[in-house]
Amino acid sequence: MISRPKMIIDTLKDNKDKKFTARELAKLFVERYPDELAKKRSNPRYDSEDKFIAQLAAEIGGERTLRAKQQCPNVSTREKPRPRL
Repeated sequence: MISRPKMIIDTLKDNKDKKFTARELAKLFVERYPDELAKKRSNPRYDSEDKFIAQLAAEIGGERTLRAKQQCPNVSTREKPRPRL
């Protein structure tokens, strides 16, 4: 099982010249890591794709990004102007 911080780091490494919002990263995670996210996706709280993406984006925008920054100094965020990248 791959952790969310590892997903962030690996996705950013594979897209070095791009900047992403948390929502854009969440959409990429659904494409890149369907097996890893299958259990979470089966939760009845996420009865739509939009709810599932919103939850992943919230996780990415929170503590997961802080952990990714600790594990990889090349991960950075831009707070302003919004949206955060």
